Amino acid sequence: MPSSSSVAETAVDENSPATQNQQAAADLFAPGCRIWLPHPKLGFVPGQVPPASSAPLIKGHPGQVLVENATSQASEFFLTAAASSQVERMDGAANASPQDLTDLDQLNNASLLNALHLRFAANQIYTSIGNVLVSTNPYKPLPLYSAHQMETYMERTRVDHAPHIYKVAARAYQATKSQTIVFSGESGSGKTEATKIFLGFLAHASEQHTLGEGNQDAILIRQRLLEANPLVEAFGNAQTLRNHNSSRFGTHLHVSFDRGVISGARLENLLLEKTRVIHHGQGERNFHIFYQVASMHLVEGKEFRYIKSSELRPESDAKGLEVTLRAMTTLGIEYGYILLSALTQPTSRALLTTETQKTNAQRNPHFSSRTPRVGQH
Repeated sequence: MPSSSSVAETAVDENSPATQNQQAAADLFAPGCRIWLPHPKLGFVPGQVPPASSAPLIKGHPGQVLVENATSQASEFFLTAAASSQVERMDGAANASPQDLTDLDQLNNASLLNALHLRFAANQIYTSIGNVLVSTNPYKPLPLYSAHQMETYMERTRVDHAPHIYKVAARAYQATKSQTIVFSGESGSGKTEATKIFLGFLAHASEQHTLGEGNQDAILIRQRLLEANPLVEAFGNAQTLRNHNSSRFGTHLHVSFDRGVISGARLENLLLEKTRVIHHGQGERNFHIFYQVASMHLVEGKEFRYIKSSELRPESDAKGLEVTLRAMTTLGIEYGYILLSALTQPTSRALLTTETQKTNAQRNPHFSSRTPRVGQH
C-alpha cells in the first residue's frame, strides 16, 4: 500500500503548466470550426472561427469569431474572454430541431436551447428528451387539446405520436403499475395549466371507459377531480411579477383507478407559501381568495389589511368567486358563501383593519366581538 508521501507525489497538479496546456488543447477551436456563441436574448447563436485565421480560438480566451445573421451571412465579432468561456462546439446542423432531443448529433446547452427555440417559433411547444417531456409556455391559445386529439393519443398501436402531454398521460393511464408524474419548472412556465390538461385527459379516458354504463358515482368523482383544482388555486395561487396565476404551493395529488375508472383522489403534503398572507412584494397580490371575498361587497376591498396595498380587480375577482363557489358545491362543501363570508367578520381580526372592525360593529350588531367564528359552537 503506498505511503501518504507517494500518494502526494503522484497527485495531478491542476495549476501546473502541463495540465493547463492539456486543458487549453481540449478547448481549442481550430480555424473554420463551427461553434455556438452565447447570446444575451437567444441563449446561443451559430458562429464560426474565421477560416482564414491562423490563430485558433481557445475557450476562456478573447478572440475573433464570425456570427451568422438571419440572412446566413457572417459578420466578424470580437469575443471577450468571459463570453468565449461559454462557447460550445457545433457538430450538427444549426437548424436541427428533432421531436426528441436525444436524436441531436450533439446534446449540450447550446444545441438544446436552439432546438427548443426553433420548435417554439413553429408553435411546437412540446419536445421529448427520452421519457422526459419539455413544455414551453406559448402565452397564447393553441389548437392542441380537443377531444379528437385525446382519442388519437389513447390509441395504443400508434408509435408515431408527436410529443404531447396527452402522450405522457396516455402512457401513465395505460400502464399496469403505479406511475409518478412530476411537473417541475420556473414560475410562469405553465405547470398549473399542464396539470389541468393532464387531469382532463385522465377524466376523459375514464369517461370513455364507462361510456354507456351510467355509473353516477364515477361521473361525480370525475367532476370532483376536475373541480378540486380551481378550489386549490383560489386558496393557493397568487399574482407575482411574472405570472398572474402562480401556484404558491407544492403538493402531491394521488389519483386511484379501478379497472380503468377513476375511483378516488386525494391531495397530500400541501406546502403553502404562508408568508404571502402577511407580506407580498410591490406589484404582486395575496392569494386569490381574499380578493374574491372582497368582491362580495360585505366590506370595501381597501379595508382588508392584507390586500389594501395591492391591485383590486372587482370584475375578474367576482368571476373567480363564482368558480370557487361552484367548485365547493361540486365537492360537497355546503354553505360555501357563508364560509367565505366569515373572513369578513371582525373576529377575523388579522384580516381587517381596526377601523373596519369598529365600523362593521356599528353597521351591524350581528358583527360583534361575541360573534363566533365558523366552526365554534
